[in-house]
Amino acid sequence: MTFLKRLEDRGVNNLMATVWTPPAWMKTNQSHYHGGTVRPDLREEFAAYLSAVVISAQRDYGVDLSHLSVQNEPFFPQTFESAVYTDTQMREMIRTVMRRFASQGLSTKLAIPEEMAKGDRYPWYAKAILDDPETRN
Repeated sequence: MTFLKRLEDRGVNNLMATVWTPPAWMKTNQSHYHGGTVRPDLREEFAAYLSAVVISAQRDYGVDLSHLSVQNEPFFPQTFESAVYTDTQMREMIRTVMRRFASQGLSTKLAIPEEMAKGDRYPWYAKAILDDPETRN
């Protein structure tokens, strides 16, 4: 956050954060590593976690996060911090986080997950999100 604050102080207006892994206790594999996804029964809890990050960035560091991605490269189960989502799981996670942010008056926008844009993976995620009336914006 200190680095982001320095960027903001130099005039950078769009700052994006991304999740590399949800907390292990929220994931299906109970690990920060090797993929796993947020358990469906803990999506609300993960949305609360993300809203706390946005609120803390502003309150504790003076950083306004303009965008947040709920998962970096959600297709890959890696040996380092990672999580995987299907297109439907990603859409539902975005829906849950959107609702949480709206209920708390947070203006941080959600970004479609960063995918390596190989083959059909990026359009696969984008289609599920953009075809839904609630998540398309």
